[in-house]
Amino acid sequence: MTYICYFPQNLVRKVAFIKLVLVLAVLSLAKISDRHAEKFARFRAGADEGPQPEKNVLYFPIGKVDDKGELLIDYSKLDLEKDLPYTTLKFSKGKVYRSGAKITDTSFYLVPKDGFAALKTSLPLNATEITCNFVSTMHLVGIYAQLGYGINAIKDINLAPSIAYILANYPKKVTWKYPGGEGDETETISTQSCATYDPYYTHYAVHKGGFVAADCIANTGYPADISKCSQEGGKYDKYFEGYKEAFFTGNADTIKEALIKFGAVQLDDGDLVIGWEDSNWITVQELVEGDDEEEEYLYSYALGTTAIDTTKQDLEAFVYASGFTAVRSALGLIAAVLVLPALLL
Repeated sequence: MTYICYFPQNLVRKVAFIKLVLVLAVLSLAKISDRHAEKFARFRAGADEGPQPEKNVLYFPIGKVDDKGELLIDYSKLDLEKDLPYTTLKFSKGKVYRSGAKITDTSFYLVPKDGFAALKTSLPLNATEITCNFVSTMHLVGIYAQLGYGINAIKDINLAPSIAYILANYPKKVTWKYPGGEGDETETISTQSCATYDPYYTHYAVHKGGFVAADCIANTGYPADISKCSQEGGKYDKYFEGYKEAFFTGNADTIKEALIKFGAVQLDDGDLVIGWEDSNWITVQELVEGDDEEEEYLYSYALGTTAIDTTKQDLEAFVYASGFTAVRSALGLIAAVLVLPALLL
């Protein structure tokens, strides 16, 4: 594997464990629980039955957090025999955020190749930030990078995301509603902290309040007040409000289209892709040092590459995107969950 950034080679080795952590984390964010999935007929029918998923379509989990911090996952208007618990957005509805970018281009980078190591998202977490387990975990699983490089690409803003702000925006209660009120359910969500948290609600928190920069609200612990900056000189601007994690399927061209329209793409094998050059994906690598027996995470990022597989037509991936024009997912149109059971169970 060829690395683009000029770091010592032992610092940029891709660790298999990181890939595993990335995959598990992403799947946990995209899932719905067994007891809720089984209420839909096509989940009960089995993963091998029903139509195939439609390519080049984003699938957003249903749900919205209100101003009281209550998450409502409302399936009441769905037909449990025909519909799926997702809203959809076709790629054709997305707009290219960088003028002139095309999937036929020889290369494309979300963020500049030169100076990548100096970007605020690329810089290492400090010792205090690392002790907040939620922050360090989101760094390792790539959510930190996906948000930071994503806003850099779309809005040309150089920042490190405040993951602590997202944690403080977690919902306090969740309610599921079903047709006719049958099976409605409400649960209190336990108080989240740096040490105790449920990653399932991360994208709902981003959808509700977006995120601010870490130089506004620090990543050093659970913030007491997220209505204003706690850091002197910080600017209280919210980014990615209304954005949520969505999954999609397709081929290499689908990944490229997602990159130029929605931002950083998390592949289901754990690779976080932020562009391409010739026949390689440009990926974000978590830096480590040490040997195979004893490795230490450095909590900073470098660029890497991995070969583009042009033969696969059923790649699975995830993006953070705005689904404001999304529509409910009817079974006659899609059935992504039937072939992606691991994402949902």
